[in-house]
Amino acid sequence: MCCCRIQLDVGYGFSFLLNSCLFLHANTALLMYYILTIILVFNYSIVNGNITILPTKNVDKKKCQSDTAELISTFKQVRKKYNSEKNLSLQDSLILEDAYKRSVELKFISGQVQYFDIYGVYERNRSDYSKSLEYHNKALQLIEKHDISREKAIVLNNIGVVYRRLDALDRATQFHLDALLIAEKLNDRASICVSLNSLGNIYLSLTQYDKALEYCT
Repeated sequence: MCCCRIQLDVGYGFSFLLNSCLFLHANTALLMYYILTIILVFNYSIVNGNITILPTKNVDKKKCQSDTAELISTFKQVRKKYNSEKNLSLQDSLILEDAYKRSVELKFISGQVQYFDIYGVYERNRSDYSKSLEYHNKALQLIEKHDISREKAIVLNNIGVVYRRLDALDRATQFHLDALLIAEKLNDRASICVSLNSLGNIYLSLTQYDKALEYCT
């Protein structure tokens, strides 16, 4: 009788030991068949005489991380291009739609937020403020549900800009102040600058010049 100890590591925060005894009667063919089957199904390594079985989920996890990084790059490039050209081409729209679908499949919340926020800015620049707020609020709902602080400062500032365009200055001020508070906690200099500049513009339009200087200097 031969006893083989097999350690199964599922790679997701827990492991368990499967002890099995392989009974050999005529020859070792049964044992070899058993081991070869394991090798074909799993990635493995042998440590101190034990077989450590690593499921293919580890490979899937690495692929997921790679896909996520690719999505981050895609959204960044589309946003940068839009900020430069102030236009979303058909190709850009198709890229965004595909990136959004992949973000949903991967449960990549930041990607979904980016999608809604980009379209919120797009609709704002087309003066469709109702549609813009609809997109930005979808982004904000995801952010609040999953507690994503950095994206929250960006989205709050963008909502503030929409209300400023609508001359709803009290609401705009509050959104920019909320964004500023979050951005300062994260030391997010880009969002801090957007908040301060927006608040300065609001008080300038109200002819409260001292208050405007307070935020702009």
